Amino acid sequence: MNQKEIPKLILSPVLTKKETDDLRGRYATDNDYKILINEDCDAYTDEGEPLFFFRKGKIPQKVCETAFYNLRGAATKTENRGTAAGPLDSDDQIGHKTISTHRYREIKQDGTLSKVMRAKKVNSGIAGYFDRNTRFPYCRQTAFTEKNKEAFSKSIPFLKYISHMFAEACPERYEAQKKVVDASSKDFIITDTVFSTVTVNKNFQTAYHTDAGDLKEGLGNLAVLSAGKYQGGYTVMPRYDCAFDLSSGDVCYFDVHQVHGNTKMDSKTPYERVSIVCYYRENIKHCKTMKEELDRAKKRKEGDKIN
Repeated sequence: MNQKEIPKLILSPVLTKKETDDLRGRYATDNDYKILINEDCDAYTDEGEPLFFFRKGKIPQKVCETAFYNLRGAATKTENRGTAAGPLDSDDQIGHKTISTHRYREIKQDGTLSKVMRAKKVNSGIAGYFDRNTRFPYCRQTAFTEKNKEAFSKSIPFLKYISHMFAEACPERYEAQKKVVDASSKDFIITDTVFSTVTVNKNFQTAYHTDAGDLKEGLGNLAVLSAGKYQGGYTVMPRYDCAFDLSSGDVCYFDVHQVHGNTKMDSKTPYERVSIVCYYRENIKHCKTMKEELDRAKKRKEGDKIN
C-alpha cells in the first residue's frame, strides 16, 4: 500500500474542551471510544489539524526485539509522572473518596515547611538527553544513557526507523521539527533522528493526561515493544472518540497535546508491554555543546538563571 492509498479520517470532537480536561487523572475504559485503529490510517480534526498517523507493522521484528531488551531497563519505579500515574491506591483514600491524584509530603528546608508533590509509583523512565532545570542547571545525558551506553547504542536502529517513518507519515510536522533539530547542538540529538529524548514506560496504564516539554510544532512518536500476550492497553483520545491498538512493529504519530490515556491491560500469563515515546524537548534548543554544558555546571553560582 502506498501513501496515497492510506485511508483518511476527518474527526469532529464529541466532547467539549472542558469535558475532556475534566477527564485528566482518570483511567480510560472501552466506553471512551467507538473507533479502534489497528491498520494504516491518517486522521485530521474537522479544522484540518493533524490528529494521528498510524502505521502498522513497519518496523522489522528483529529490530524491535533488540530494542525491547535494550530499552526496557530505562523504565524504573518513579513518582514523577504526575496526573498520568492515575488515582492513588486504596490506602491513600478516606473511605471511598480519593484524597488527591497526588501525594504531598511535608519536608523541612531551612526551618520552614515545604510541600513536595509526588504521584503514584509507576514504571517509567527516560533515555537520550535532557535540558536544564532547577535541579540540574545544565543539559545532560539521562542517567540511563550514561550508565548503559552500549544498550542505548543498540536501540538506535529502532529509533531511526521511527524517525524516518515520521518523515513519510507527516512531512510538514517532520520538517518543522527537523528545522529546530538541525539548529541544535548535535551533542544532544539521538544519532540520525529528529529526537532528543525517549520516554520508556513498562506495564504502565497511563491515566488521561497531556504531554509537556516537547516541541509543539512536531508530533509525539509512539511505539510499543512487548513480550508475552495481553489484551487491552489501547491508547485512547476521548475527545475524538478513537483509540489505537499498537503492537510490536507499529508506530503512531499523534498530537500528544490532546488528552490521552490507556485502557487496562489483562493477561493470565506474564507479559511486558513497553511503550516508547520519542520526541524533541523544546528547551534542548538552548543547549550548547556537551563540554560547554559541563563547564557551565562547574561555574554556576547559586541564584544564577537556568537559561
